[in-house]
Amino acid sequence: MSEIGYFALCLALVAAGHAVVASVVGAGVSTPLSSAAAKTPRYWSGPPDPGGGCLWFSLLTHDFRVQFVAENSNLAMPTFYVIAALWGGQSGSLLFWGWLLSLYGLAVVLVYRRRFAN
Repeated sequence: MSEIGYFALCLALVAAGHAVVASVVGAGVSTPLSSAAAKTPRYWSGPPDPGGGCLWFSLLTHDFRVQFVAENSNLAMPTFYVIAALWGGQSGSLLFWGWLLSLYGLAVVLVYRRRFAN
């Protein structure tokens, strides 16, 4: 499961990088195609990214092969604390907040997709 999460994070990084480059290029060119090229990766880098879900699954199944799980949980912890262990380490917190920010970005794209269309 950790391989799926890693692949999803890599895919989200590529999509976010593509969105940044397409936005910068699209600002100079200002064509409908460049605007669409900048908005499309936004859909890929948001909620479809299962990185946080895979980490939570690894925490709940006590998959100690994952370094984050080994450092921030143990078998004696109640389930509530295992779920909250995602916030226990810096990388889990950053993953969670990055996922939330991508949700907000996706919401902005969905709400304003027709208002600023060229």
